[in-house]
Amino acid sequence: MRLYDIETPEQIKNLSEEQLSTLADDMRDFIIQTIAQKGGYLADNLSVVDAMVALHFVFQTPHDQLLIDGGHQCLAHKILTGRSTTFSTYRQAKGLNTFCCTDESIYDTWNSMPLGSSLSIALGMACARDKAKETYQIIDFIDSKGIVTGSSLEALYQIGYGQHGMVIIFNEMVQTKPKANRILETLSSLRSSKAYRKAKESVNDTLRSNRIGNGVATAFGSVKDHIKDNLLSDNLFQNMGFDYLGPIDGHDMHALINAFQTAKAASRPIVVHIQTHLSYGYPYAQDQKGWQEVMPFHQDTGKSKVLVSKDQCDWETWIQSCIAFLQKQNPKLSMIDPSLSLRPNLALGMAAGIAKKGYHPFVQIQAKDVGQCIDTIQAHLAHMNSPVIVGVDQAGIVDGKGDVQQGIYDIQLLSSIPDIVISQPKDSQEALDLLYTASRSQKPFFIRYPFGIVNKPTEKNCHALSVGTWSQFQIGLDPKCIVITYGPEFDRILSKAKENQWDMIVINARFFKPVDEKILKQMFLMQLPIYIFEPDAKGSLSTVVMQVYAKIRNPIHILGIEDHFIQQGSIRSIRIQEHISVNALFKEIDHEQHAVR
Repeated sequence: MRLYDIETPEQIKNLSEEQLSTLADDMRDFIIQTIAQKGGYLADNLSVVDAMVALHFVFQTPHDQLLIDGGHQCLAHKILTGRSTTFSTYRQAKGLNTFCCTDESIYDTWNSMPLGSSLSIALGMACARDKAKETYQIIDFIDSKGIVTGSSLEALYQIGYGQHGMVIIFNEMVQTKPKANRILETLSSLRSSKAYRKAKESVNDTLRSNRIGNGVATAFGSVKDHIKDNLLSDNLFQNMGFDYLGPIDGHDMHALINAFQTAKAASRPIVVHIQTHLSYGYPYAQDQKGWQEVMPFHQDTGKSKVLVSKDQCDWETWIQSCIAFLQKQNPKLSMIDPSLSLRPNLALGMAAGIAKKGYHPFVQIQAKDVGQCIDTIQAHLAHMNSPVIVGVDQAGIVDGKGDVQQGIYDIQLLSSIPDIVISQPKDSQEALDLLYTASRSQKPFFIRYPFGIVNKPTEKNCHALSVGTWSQFQIGLDPKCIVITYGPEFDRILSKAKENQWDMIVINARFFKPVDEKILKQMFLMQLPIYIFEPDAKGSLSTVVMQVYAKIRNPIHILGIEDHFIQQGSIRSIRIQEHISVNALFKEIDHEQHAVR
């Protein structure tokens, strides 16, 4: 079957298991080709192809409601629901969405969501379904990263306690093929076989048709449970009230279909535990780390298409190398495993505990996750005055993503918390200086940095910065306006102003909290128009500036992202769309006639 011919999952329901496996192989090749060209989530998407084919073969979506936790494992689902013809627009502005999107298809039940949040949504949907006396299935597809969150565990308890009927497909993604457990595999195969299901139903119906038989059935069930409990180790899902099937090879089409058919017929909540291999089907990435989210790469070699010189690296790598460098000077400085950034509340709580015992930990979280961590930051970092350095990764606009996946709201969220420091460097040298400053501070210290490539300094020399101070640069002898900005935008604006000989003062507002009130008051006294250029949600920097600005009468202009969710696209296209490009700033200045060439 040609992928471009698939318009609905109904078209695959008459295929044989062999044909379904062939279809899955074709889909994997298609996904690899797409991500090689566009970038995106590779390892996770390749791991679930077989399971998604089996799922859509067995269940009746969209009548049966499918939730994909996080939404990042959705490409196979999108192919099977008629969107393969739009894959050429993947991650582009107004193109195929990186995540699930309800506006894109009726088969997408929910938009992108934080990891671990789907089970609480599934619980709510099940309650509404049961109240309305409807009979459709709710299927929650959740992986190893999502199921261990506090929200997931709380939802599992409530689902099991209330016996809300639903199918939870737990995808345990493994780096290498696990050792086979023949007992578990045999029992799972037996429990999901058609013969077993029919025999079980027949025996139960016969025995429970009379009083003596009912007693036998009850006794038999007790003996069966006793044998199972002693033969197998304790199972979290069974202890919470779920039926359980697994572990099942997530790349065995026959086993997947049998398991899903059993789950579909269940009236109680049931967990189907599958095990899949990261990057399955792509030899350059399979059993290798670092392929979860990738930049475009050469499919035939696995090498990145993004050319990085020896004098460059990505921001995350640079920050980690700086911490390693500073550890040589300060043995109390420690770094929490970056992989824990996917569980930000855990990572932050752990860092606070380490700090309590006299160490100075560095922990990384993503800017988009700051919102779900506010309670932890407030209670364990700010209120305890924990000397923790928090690297806020992927801050600002992120390429190929939209809505809640953008890191543009963290400054506003953090600014409301007392007794913390919030900053962002303009370049790699200032990043090292901020990290050095943070390592000598006794306050929670947040350092934002974007996703992308940064030029490394020629040497690693660190300098302490006075917390809350900004820097400034004047172009020309008679400045006509003042631009206040931060991060890499500072150098871009400075470069363009020099190139075009625009007389102005450009301020590097490297601290959002506290702010440099001394420089601000000096600028206000100059009676020049002020432009605040904030490539994040409007109010990120301008709110704190306006608090100091209160009684000053300078004309002030703010360029930032307005109060709405932004759509996916390249960083350049989003900046143009949202009128926050450097060109947009200079057009605004030129329009107001506050600068001269």
